[in-house]
Amino acid sequence: MFTFIPFAFCTLAIYGRKTTSVEDNDWSILLQHKSGASINAEESAALDNILTTYNGKSKVLAANDFKSMVEDAFEFEESRDLIDIEGGDITYQELVHVITILIDILDLFLSDDDRNMMFDIFGKSYTAQTEPECLALIIFYKLDPTKSNIVSFDDFKNEIINSWWTEIDKTKAGFVTNDKFKDLFLESQNWDQFRDQISYQQNGKLYDGKAIYTALKSSTTADIKSTVLTMKPHQFDQAMANYEALTTTTPIPTGQVFAIPPLVVTGLWFVARVAVRAAVGATIAAIGATPAY
Repeated sequence: MFTFIPFAFCTLAIYGRKTTSVEDNDWSILLQHKSGASINAEESAALDNILTTYNGKSKVLAANDFKSMVEDAFEFEESRDLIDIEGGDITYQELVHVITILIDILDLFLSDDDRNMMFDIFGKSYTAQTEPECLALIIFYKLDPTKSNIVSFDDFKNEIINSWWTEIDKTKAGFVTNDKFKDLFLESQNWDQFRDQISYQQNGKLYDGKAIYTALKSSTTADIKSTVLTMKPHQFDQAMANYEALTTTTPIPTGQVFAIPPLVVTGLWFVARVAVRAAVGATIAAIGATPAY
């Protein structure tokens, strides 16, 4: 799976986070769920409690309820400053800078299958040196359809929530029954990826979340402007459109469908959020308290 980063916080603001935080209460129970395993009684009760919080005692969960749930539990704002270093809109150069830092720290940032897909899209233009730009180009292809050459943190947030909801609401009805949600949520790709990141793992290898946080928080405008670019935003849009069209009807050599954009975006935010947690955990440990995860 792909893995990336987004934004940050005022250091102490995290202590006042909502009680529905993903590391709190019922969510902490769900983080122990093993992928592929049946939902046990404790997990089922935790899911029921979460559903009741967001849909009352309705028998269905609507898209807007799911959005509120994810926004509350996963606290997007905590990671905002990590991806949007300069504040405001995120430029192509800024995003390439952020991705470069992640690749440097996350030694095994991409899996072999990921790299095969990258080569299928970018051909010989994809190299170890251009990998950060290729990943940034994918994000701009997905999040900047008007070709304004900027993206926003809200673009990231909405893409994550929408792609996650698509995994749950497979019939595009705009709602799912509570039982269907319970069946699908803990087996979704987004949940699997977040669970890996919360344990500081990428492609099976442990990484240093605090190092990511420190590197990104210390980045300056000068650092961003010194990032060397060899490509331009949307330069490979047609290649990605062709690839997307092909893989909706015909399996590609790697046997995967065109799932790169949502996974890149989701992974970017997940790593950023975990990096924030690592920094906060270190701060809490320094004052003799116990982190909430």
